[in-house]
Amino acid sequence: VDLLCAFLMKRIAEGKDLLLREEEPTRSVKQNNALHGLLRRMSTALNDAGIDGPAHPWREDFRLDWSPELCKSLLLHPVMHAMTGKKSSSDLTRDELSGVVEQMLRRVTEVTGVYVDGLDFRNGQ
Repeated sequence: VDLLCAFLMKRIAEGKDLLLREEEPTRSVKQNNALHGLLRRMSTALNDAGIDGPAHPWREDFRLDWSPELCKSLLLHPVMHAMTGKKSSSDLTRDELSGVVEQMLRRVTEVTGVYVDGLDFRNGQ
């Protein structure tokens, strides 16, 4: 702390303009791995439960299987945007990601009856 203060005071004495910005850390690598593991488990659980995936863009009667990417874009991202206004999950703070995932999982369970465990940080899964 003393070295930082000395450095800042020296730069100010030299007439330098300084800009300090406080940022919350974005999600960790472990949290990122946990999110992708959750999306894989969710897509498998939805498919195993027989929950129809979205319709193919060119044929309404042709339903796509759930994939981690579809779960992310159709389930996670709308909740994330509604809760945080952010468009990319990589911009979420650790706390925001946990809140978004909790809300998404609760709603998926309410609507489909499919329960998937939340983020598992123990093994990065």
